[in-house]
Amino acid sequence: MADDADLTADRDEKEYTMRIAASRRPNGPAFTGGCHYCQEGLAYPLRYCDAECRDAHSLELRLKKQGGVE
Repeated sequence: MADDADLTADRDEKEYTMRIAASRRPNGPAFTGGCHYCQEGLAYPLRYCDAECRDAHSLELRLKKQGGVE
């Protein structure tokens, strides 16, 4: 029978594995091969061609979510 230390070690190992997997997932939209705002072609793993497009797209999505822009 496992004692508290063994149970804790098992839980920590599972949690560590899940955190590593989560940290490797990209944040934001999926890679499409083009900028999500201006559709300029991009190499993997880029989602936006620059910070200006990223910020503009983020603003556009927020406004759409709030119902301000269609």
